[in-house]
Order: sequence, then C-alpha cells, then structure tokens
Amino acid sequence: MALELRKLSKNLTIFTDSRKYFSPRQRLVISAAGIKINAEKVHEVKKDDAEILHLSSGANSISDLDVLFVNNGNTVNRELLLQLNCKCALVGGAITNKKQQTNVCGLYVAGDSSLDMQFVVVAAAEGAKAGVAIHNDLLEVDNAI
Repeated sequence: MALELRKLSKNLTIFTDSRKYFSPRQRLVISAAGIKINAEKVHEVKKDDAEILHLSSGANSISDLDVLFVNNGNTVNRELLLQLNCKCALVGGAITNKKQQTNVCGLYVAGDSSLDMQFVVVAAAEGAKAGVAIHNDLLEVDNAI
C-alpha cells in the first residue's frame, strides 16, 4: 500500500510501531521507492492549531505530518470461497479477472474478498464491475434460450 500512497506524496514514512513487518526484499523495494521506515514504537500523536500532526517515537524523535494514514491490517474470511473451490491467493483474497469473475462459474467477488486494496471506494468500483459482468452474463443466457 505504501508504494501506491507514494504516488500522492514525495515525503512518505512508514511507522511500524517496532514490529518487523517487512522482509529484507520488501525493505529494499520500499527504500528504492524513496519511502522511509521508522521502526521505533510510536509514543504520541498530537495536532496543533495549524492542523499539523506531530508524532513522537523513540528517543525524542518528532515527525511533523500533513496526513496520517492508519492501517491495522485485515484478515480475509475465505472459508466460503474455499468451500466453493474458488482459487485464492496465499494472502486470502479470491483470484479474479478484470471483471471480478473467479474460476468458479457464476461466482464474482468484490471488496474484502478480493485481492485489491481494502478501501471502500475500491470495493464499490469492484462491485460495479462485477454487476456489469453479471448483467452481461445473464443477457447471454437469456439470448441463448
């Protein structure tokens, strides 16, 4: 996600709250994109009158932020997908084509069950794509009868 957010800002820092989230390879890719990683535990977040966020972590380090994006992670409940023999990625989401179709005939997914970023706006767009694809598939079935 940081690589996508990098498109919106030249100054991006990932605060991992002292956890080791990234593999050495991921750290290399993130660093190559010009994204800093602060692995110190976050102690405090404040906002001043000028609407600037101040985040303190580690020994007296303070970062002034214009925006703070928080990601607590998520786990895909893919039990139903697996019961339907849907192919899923190791991270949990269903593998789909551009129309949100899975390998199971008639099964489309959007939102939390998909692999894309877990944003409401992305889920809505995926739902719209799936709806159009379902509509077109139903038209084909109707025209075949």
